[in-house]
Amino acid sequence: MAVIQQNVGDHKSYFITVDDQLPSPVMDQGYLQLLEPPLLPQLLEAGNWEEAIAKIKRVLVVDEEGADLSHEVLYTCLLYLSSTFAIAFRSQHVTVDELLNEEFDLMIRKKSQISSHRVYGWAEKIIQFHRSKAINQIRHTHDDIASSVHAYIQNHLSDGISLQIIADHVGLHPVYLSKVYKTATGETIGDYLFRLRMQRAVHLLTQTELKVADVSKKLGFMAPPHFIKIFKKQYGCTPQEYRNR
Repeated sequence: MAVIQQNVGDHKSYFITVDDQLPSPVMDQGYLQLLEPPLLPQLLEAGNWEEAIAKIKRVLVVDEEGADLSHEVLYTCLLYLSSTFAIAFRSQHVTVDELLNEEFDLMIRKKSQISSHRVYGWAEKIIQFHRSKAINQIRHTHDDIASSVHAYIQNHLSDGISLQIIADHVGLHPVYLSKVYKTATGETIGDYLFRLRMQRAVHLLTQTELKVADVSKKLGFMAPPHFIKIFKKQYGCTPQEYRNR
């Protein structure tokens, strides 16, 4: 230690002592939070909206009293958020200016007026908007898939239908298709198939003179006895008894 002191001489300013004032941890907290995984772009890409918003709140120390970030730190966070949003939410139909909206422009032009709460409010609004947009897109996609399932079943009812066959038709894994369909319609594919078969059975029995065996075949049942059993369980009588009413 004595040797070091002798060689330092007039250059003591190059060294930090334990008595020197270290930078406020709040100043660096935002930067550290930005670099901690999962990164914000990853959260947005995965549609993990709530965690993305929570991360921004931690970065801007919104909930910590007396933990105000400097305008320089806030400005850096603002630029980081804007570039992240511009990439994550890029669209051919919306310009970057429209995506980031007028509030961003105001904060950029009046740097001295930005605050943690203002930046957070702006960021949350953008994320919530795109969250709603993504949910609507998923809902529309699910509805389209359900419509494809309905069309296939209606057109191939007599062919003998299975979940695997339908999944191959729409190009999805059977398990995933089942979840998507249930989300879109509130019922299973099996529920829809059963209901459609019973509705068609009633129509064919009352509006045509087809034999019960032929009705069974048109509905995709492998054997008439199975059809009769299912029909009786649903309506409390056999197909022939229903026809004779």
